[in-house]
Amino acid sequence: MRDLTTSVGSDRFRNIAVEPIKLDINCRTNIQKDLDKSINYADLTDSLNRVSQHKYDSLPALSSAISSAAFSYQGVEALNLRLSKSKGLLKGELSYEENYDNGECVSITKISNIDVDIIIGIHPWERQFKQKVLLDLTIKGNHDYNLLIQRLVEFLEKSDYHVLENLALDAARLAIVDLKLPEVTIKAAKPSALTFADSASVQVTRTSKDFNIIENVTASQATPVVLSFGSNLGNQKLNIQKALNLLESRGVAKVVDTSFLYQTKPMYVIDQPTFLNGVCKISTSLTPHGLLKSIKEIEEDLGRDLGGPVKGPRPIDLDILVFGDQKVNDDVLNIPHIGISERSFVLKPFCDVLPDFIPPGHLLTSTEALQRLNDDSIKMALAVGQKLISLRDKRWVMGILNCTPDSFSDGGLNYTLEDSYKNAVKMIEDGVDFIDVGGMSTRPNAPDVEPEVEIDRVVPIIAKLRKEYPEVIISVDTFRAAVAKAAVEAGADIINDVSGGLADEDMFKTVAELGVPYILMHMRGDSRTMTSLTHYSEGVVEGVKHEMQERLKMALESGIRRWNIIIDPGLGFAKDVDGNLDILRNLDAFGGRSTKQDNKSNGFLTQEAHLELANMPLLIGHSRKKFIGTITDVGTAKDRVAGTAATTMAALSGGADIVRVHDVKETIDVTKMAQAM
Repeated sequence: MRDLTTSVGSDRFRNIAVEPIKLDINCRTNIQKDLDKSINYADLTDSLNRVSQHKYDSLPALSSAISSAAFSYQGVEALNLRLSKSKGLLKGELSYEENYDNGECVSITKISNIDVDIIIGIHPWERQFKQKVLLDLTIKGNHDYNLLIQRLVEFLEKSDYHVLENLALDAARLAIVDLKLPEVTIKAAKPSALTFADSASVQVTRTSKDFNIIENVTASQATPVVLSFGSNLGNQKLNIQKALNLLESRGVAKVVDTSFLYQTKPMYVIDQPTFLNGVCKISTSLTPHGLLKSIKEIEEDLGRDLGGPVKGPRPIDLDILVFGDQKVNDDVLNIPHIGISERSFVLKPFCDVLPDFIPPGHLLTSTEALQRLNDDSIKMALAVGQKLISLRDKRWVMGILNCTPDSFSDGGLNYTLEDSYKNAVKMIEDGVDFIDVGGMSTRPNAPDVEPEVEIDRVVPIIAKLRKEYPEVIISVDTFRAAVAKAAVEAGADIINDVSGGLADEDMFKTVAELGVPYILMHMRGDSRTMTSLTHYSEGVVEGVKHEMQERLKMALESGIRRWNIIIDPGLGFAKDVDGNLDILRNLDAFGGRSTKQDNKSNGFLTQEAHLELANMPLLIGHSRKKFIGTITDVGTAKDRVAGTAATTMAALSGGADIVRVHDVKETIDVTKMAQAM
């Protein structure tokens, strides 16, 4: 029966509307010569048409109504039916099947011809262009197929593969591990592969048992593990991000914590590019050898030649450093890793997540072992766009570009694209390192503007700066996820969030997906209430630190990597004059490069992230703020240059890595003096 016109659930745009639906039905009956016991197919068709005129929440609901109508006819003993919505999805074609026999029903959802454009192939010419891949999915039962398609397309479009088999397996892993489907069959076809055939294709069927998944695994059943990672070919940060994402998307492990990233010189084989190294703490239900097998598969899928030189260049290198309290020593695996104590490029990031841990069989904590190596050649790296900057080699200046009519100090000065561009160019000529573009004032009692207005203010100048000055580092000052995403897509490198993720519940998720550096600032309340929230029962320093640790915990749990997080204690936001001064006197509590920091842990390998702020990249935003005017008795914000300069020197002396200011030229002179002293 073609073109049943009925409303079944939502259409491809998530609206409730009448759609064409095709019904195929096969009724089984006994073969008899008695006309009274035969089925009147015309009458049955009319009955099914009447049933289809009602509204239904889903295809299974319509199927149930149709089967009830069919079984009301004498002689129908079993039936097979299929409902198809050819226009029910933006990507793919949807059908739902039910087979009734002996009182039992088996249901199947099929989605065919989901098109995804990705890089796939082993030949060099295949890897120059994205190709169309068509997916067919078969799922037992009824599931949220919209979510499944969305997640599959998002995941695969960010990936690249050499062979269809790995693509199909990863798609199956996503369906089983992330979306909790009990079983899935996936066919992947590559129409462009063969000239004289429709396509090359593979098909796999997988269940949870195929991915070493133990159903209902609890945290207490999983094992905490530390892996090291390194890359010195291609886009190093992207290679590392892909590897960690694959650990999770394939159900191998949950990433609990990561170190910062470090640029390191190659060891053993010296004639090769500089490495980007780090470690991650994961939680896995696999055995040590099962984990080893999985990480080797990830290495190979990301382009590593496992048969190449052992210490040579590679796009990704993953090693198991420690596996709970276990010791393994055989032909293929040594745990703890035999190179831990001799490799500063392993110990330095190891201390970021486990500073006081003593690996099984060792005598020294990771910090003590690192101190004995006395290697200062390892540089903390901040990956910004396509660049790696050595964060601690200099003091960095971020210039403020407020594209607003009402900011407390410079409102209206950069309100047109022409003015904002001219002032940004002046900052660049003065030697600024970062330009922070804002589209909404966060001064006390500042009114909100709509996200669309904020986007219209920041995106044009970001796009123009990115085009004219491709090397400049641009951040966007916003607490809205939609604005942050639009800005990054326009060319911004960093997201600067004054709310620390509190103002928009989608911010952490968006930052994690974008994979860009994120300035996590402390504040309480909003622009209207923050001045009344300056009391901290345990003192402002401890209070702010503890609240920032809670936000850090949430950020890490949301998938933001430690290497992308910059801490800002939020001077002027929910702090009074004395509170701001206390923060400035104790910046070592919030990270930075101070040598007085207390980076302690309980010494145990747990499944929790390390939340001490020691060594976290530290930004201070103090420029022209009211507390400076109060102390210096300077009422006009733009006249607080000297007070700002003095505060800049205090911030740099306290260990700040980045200072955010209006007066770029003067601040650069201050940073030069601070660096020299």
